Amino acid sequence: MQAEIDGQYRILARIRAVTAEEYRAIGRSCVENAHWRAAYESIAPGLAAYQRDAIEAYATTRLS
Repeated sequence: MQAEIDGQYRILARIRAVTAEEYRAIGRSCVENAHWRAAYESIAPGLAAYQRDAIEAYATTRLS
């Protein structure tokens, strides 16, 4: 999963620099934004929280 998150981060970083805290905020949005959460949850129950947690782990281990 971390390889997938790394790929997502690198695509985003090509557009503009993203701090660890900004990337964490994107992860939180997977759960806190109703539209994003619904999109993730329509794929698999619990996926929104899983994505948030994966982004948090990535930001902690690779961006901090």
